[in-house]
Amino acid sequence: MTGLEYLRKAGGDTRALVQLAKAALSASTMEGGSPLVSTVEGLTFARLAAAQGDLAAIGLVVTLGAQLGDLLDDVGEFDAATMMRGVALGTADVACDKAPEGSIGEILGAYLAANENADPDTLPHAGSARRFWEEP
Repeated sequence: MTGLEYLRKAGGDTRALVQLAKAALSASTMEGGSPLVSTVEGLTFARLAAAQGDLAAIGLVVTLGAQLGDLLDDVGEFDAATMMRGVALGTADVACDKAPEGSIGEILGAYLAANENADPDTLPHAGSARRFWEEP
């Protein structure tokens, strides 16, 4: 079984998962919380919903993945940060393909944010993420 197939089996109510991901994204900026922990939690929920094909969740994977890359840089985890930026870029690329015409604005914004700190080392990770989300 592939990683995406496991995510699909583990998924539940996509609306609830998206709301949990959004709540974690909001919590990541709250005083007294841990932005790193909140971002990882949100990314987990977003990936579960994205595996069900939810476009909002795919956008959250992009946003939270890019945010996690920045947070990992802040703690000196540069290789992991590069990987997360690649995941965000590859996922954004897939999201752009899946987005209905006229609704690409939000995803494009997340894509540009993910690309802001990308470097050439990000590209192999982006390709892997794209292949992951394209699994049947």
